Amino acid sequence: MAAATILPGAAAAADGFETCADPAFLAEEGQSHGAVCAAASAAGDSLETCGMDLSAPVEIETADSLAAGRDRCLASYDCTLGRIRILAPDLLAGHLPPGDAYAALSVQAAFRSLLAHELVHALIAQRPGGAALHQVDEEYIADALELAALGPDERAAFLAAAGPGGEITLSWSRFAPRRFAAAAWRHFAAHGCGAVREILAGRFSFQRRR
Repeated sequence: MAAATILPGAAAAADGFETCADPAFLAEEGQSHGAVCAAASAAGDSLETCGMDLSAPVEIETADSLAAGRDRCLASYDCTLGRIRILAPDLLAGHLPPGDAYAALSVQAAFRSLLAHELVHALIAQRPGGAALHQVDEEYIADALELAALGPDERAAFLAAAGPGGEITLSWSRFAPRRFAAAAWRHFAAHGCGAVREILAGRFSFQRRR
């Protein structure tokens, strides 16, 4: 399934990138192109859980390392370029600290999960005329749909490794992000897409609940 409704010819591929079979995504040319495209398309399906669509194609660049102002960054979205930068699958395991919840997943599942997270940031950045979201709200949506991109067994493994506790607050998002993700999933599993839609419409914020 496509993650977006993209008009043909809406964007030309940047140098070194090639459009995927799903035109919502462009991946780097080369041996890994097909695998990255397949992972992106699978990750994009999680957006459809709440009827969300990308409005422009997203480039996906694999990298040997990322520098995003914090240690152990695994993926990031550059809204200026419209590009996700993500650690190459064969390097993911080496960048995970012992006990990290992503380490409970296969490399393929972790890669797909991280792509789903960054695709939410891409979608939010593409919203026409939408007000900026509180960071806690954007991370809630990204984490909830990231875990929606996992299969039931994969998700159970992640949640078990993340551990108990966790709250949907900015401080938990910053200092205990895996437990924040687990809390976001529990809320999403209980309430469905209601909170996501209300956040995007500007009618609800976890920030205002504090």
